[in-house]
Amino acid sequence: MAIEAEDGIVKFNGAINRVALSLEITPAGLALLESAIAYYLGWQREPYPAAYAEAMLAEYFFDIVAEVKRFADEDRVLYQFQRKHRFNRHFRFDCDNPKTLIAGDALEVETGPAYRNTALYPIDFFIVHEGALHIVPAEALTAGKLPLAQLIRWRARTPDGATLPASFRWRFSRDTVVIGQPMT
Repeated sequence: MAIEAEDGIVKFNGAINRVALSLEITPAGLALLESAIAYYLGWQREPYPAAYAEAMLAEYFFDIVAEVKRFADEDRVLYQFQRKHRFNRHFRFDCDNPKTLIAGDALEVETGPAYRNTALYPIDFFIVHEGALHIVPAEALTAGKLPLAQLIRWRARTPDGATLPASFRWRFSRDTVVIGQPMT
């Protein structure tokens, strides 16, 4: 395998198991690849479900592919994956108390019309349904609804099924009001 950098492009050329491979990618693409790996390794310690990580890594993949300037492989292509939906990997809003209701065979999450644009408001809804915590991204909803059959895909990975890890709970902490104590 030969690796070289030329004109701002990192070039990988060689043969792996007698299959010729050539990849030319920008340094930004390599940084994105590093970030994707760091996200995956960090996700192992987080409560996010596998479907969430899959959506996040798919966005990394499509961003990395955009930085590939040349790719040649005898038996594979870069465009073999399809997005299920767009997913904002740059920032997310947490909502720990969404108003929900069961409407037929769907879970409906009440959001105002202004917040239904998932490109502007990528919200993660932390929903407790039947005693289990689910982390549902707004991008998984269609017109504010998620079929109940799909809800299991978004079940949080927690030891007891409902409690967030201590390192994660600070996001939703609320001060307990103690009568007679000064407000700060």
